[in-house]
Amino acid sequence: MRGRNRTQSDAIGREERVDSQQPLTSLVLSLSRLCRYQLLDAQDKVSATNSVTEMAGKVLTMMANRAFRWKAFLVFMILLQFALIVIVIYYGFAKE
Repeated sequence: MRGRNRTQSDAIGREERVDSQQPLTSLVLSLSRLCRYQLLDAQDKVSATNSVTEMAGKVLTMMANRAFRWKAFLVFMILLQFALIVIVIYYGFAKE
């Protein structure tokens, strides 16, 4: 009988330990769930930031290309005007 009482008391002790650990277990699970949601939210924010920086990079590239084209056009116009001035001087004064 004594062995049986000890087995029952051990089982009751284990049940009490399990019952005392349930709030801790539920707390750990809820914290894990909260951390998971925070990580998913952070991942969404990183994706959004990457798309914004990608778009900004494309805009900067387009601006640089536009500035280069504008500068090339200005250089072409200066050279064209210089050539026209040379032609006017040549035909206006040299042919006299």
